[in-house]
Amino acid sequence: MKHHLVFSLLGPDRTGLVDRVAQSLSKHRANLEDSRMSVLGGEFAMMFLCSVDAAQLDGLQKEMAAVAQELDLLINSKPTTLRKSHIGMLPLQVAVRGADHEGIVHELVHHLVEQGASVDNLESQLVNAPYSGVPLFEMQMRISAPASLSLSALRRKLQAVGDELNVDVEIEPVSV
Repeated sequence: MKHHLVFSLLGPDRTGLVDRVAQSLSKHRANLEDSRMSVLGGEFAMMFLCSVDAAQLDGLQKEMAAVAQELDLLINSKPTTLRKSHIGMLPLQVAVRGADHEGIVHELVHHLVEQGASVDNLESQLVNAPYSGVPLFEMQMRISAPASLSLSALRRKLQAVGDELNVDVEIEPVSV
């Protein structure tokens, strides 16, 4: 029987972290199914979903705790189940770009939640504008919205919110 675990690890960024964690997963025949890994400031953050046979579960958890201690990583793990299907939901991609300031994420996500949408994935970053070097905020989200929601109406509403926030907002169906 397969067990599913979500791990999060956070610690000082350095070469070899992903290799060491992947080595431990492989040693216990765990399958890395979904992951997000990124440098944030001077830290490296990893979140991943893995599956492992029941016979390997305890060994994997002990090994991951030892790796975390060895590499000075904060670790958290939690048993989980696979995500249920989003029947009646439409996958959409939202892209945002504009002058950086507080509140952009909250205002846009709050509006989406009011429309019945759910955030599946969100990535954001600051980049320097060409020529001026002014910080620009960029965000990409994948959301699940009720299929009954009018895409053109949602697009107009999000663009209006974007105008108030001084950011460009684009929303499109996810292409398969």
